[in-house]
Amino acid sequence: ADEILTKLDEPKSLLDNKLERISLAIKMGSVKKLGEILNLLNQVDSLVAVQPPEDKNTYDILTRKSYFYDDLGRYEEAISDTKKALDLAKQIGEIDRIVSAYNNLAISYTKTGDFESAIDAISQVTTNDSLSKYGAASYNNLGDIYKQMGDDQHALFNYQKSIDTYLQKYKY
Repeated sequence: ADEILTKLDEPKSLLDNKLERISLAIKMGSVKKLGEILNLLNQVDSLVAVQPPEDKNTYDILTRKSYFYDDLGRYEEAISDTKKALDLAKQIGEIDRIVSAYNNLAISYTKTGDFESAIDAISQVTTNDSLSKYGAASYNNLGDIYKQMGDDQHALFNYQKSIDTYLQKYKY
């Protein structure tokens, strides 16, 4: 494992290098590496802090970081980074990233059992006319949330809405 991590010290952006090290440590499933993973994530925070806020890479970095936290079961940190990524996506005005961030928020909230917040996050996409046409995945995620809540009727409704939205977007 250390040999693989050492090979990552080849020239790359410092952020990419840190994120790759985290990814490998998680994939190796080494519990004793948890401290190293959290240390690397903190270092990434320091590097993100000096990036220009309008830099699209900052969104991607925050999103990847939130996935790492999610994989570690640290959902509050995942939610925090996803909210930061959402704010950046709104500043940049990229609809796909806004929709993705709301979906990621809903997934993390669902994992914490906070279904109300999960539904609120998804509703930001499904009830907004400028975002809802991108919302096929959002309706699907909403269906998943309702299914986990045991509400099969709302789950089926949203799964069908997901299919309808997809077909409408691609004009089938």
